[in-house]
Amino acid sequence: MSYQRFLSELEAQIVERRKSGLPSLGNDEYLYAARDVWLGQRRLSELVSFTLQNWDSGNGDEFMRPLIDALVDARRVRLLKVLLTPSSSSAGNGSPHTWKRDCRGATSTPSM
Repeated sequence: MSYQRFLSELEAQIVERRKSGLPSLGNDEYLYAARDVWLGQRRLSELVSFTLQNWDSGNGDEFMRPLIDALVDARRVRLLKVLLTPSSSSAGNGSPHTWKRDCRGATSTPSM
């Protein structure tokens, strides 16, 4: 569900740029712009979910950097662990870049 919401946000930004007469951006720039909107809205759980659905092989490092910073700043340790911890299904397969996909239960801010 977060994946579709993110794509809707992305599409809205593309339409808005066209209406404003601004030049088109590259795919990555559109993704970063939509990410930044969600970061500004503090939609961290949804952004983690989108990230895990879109980059399940670890190649989303550039996209994740500001998200990781926001999770640290917000002290969302459990959600940060969900983003960065290899899933149990990848245990033993030698791949460090298979990430957890389940963000349920990781939405509360833990005390540190």
